[in-house]
Amino acid sequence: MMSRTLPVILIVLSIGIFFLYISPTYKDGIMPLQEDIQRTDGALAAAADFNEKQAQIATERAAISADGIDKIQKFLPDGVDNVQTVLDLNSLASRSGIILSHFAIKENKQAGADENIDTSLLGAQRTKG
Repeated sequence: MMSRTLPVILIVLSIGIFFLYISPTYKDGIMPLQEDIQRTDGALAAAADFNEKQAQIATERAAISADGIDKIQKFLPDGVDNVQTVLDLNSLASRSGIILSHFAIKENKQAGADENIDTSLLGAQRTKG
């Protein structure tokens, strides 16, 4: 009789230990840590991609001659003066007899693409003159 009850008691005891201790410990302690590890692995992969892209850009920049970099720096402004840009556009348009009005900025959102800002003129009228 004792030889049959001991295995049954041990099985019931192991099932009880599993549901009362092991399962809650796994769900409350280990699963959140695994999720944190997955998020960290994703961040590390993104950082590796960034470093690879940065190295690629640095290599491409190093391939540009010093004279070419000087030309680019002279050609491109350090910053953008929005008011002066609008005034310059308006003076260029007025020389051609065009009146610029109703400037608008539209955001193009495409699936899987970064945000692109499309600046367009909604009201350009040619004056008679």
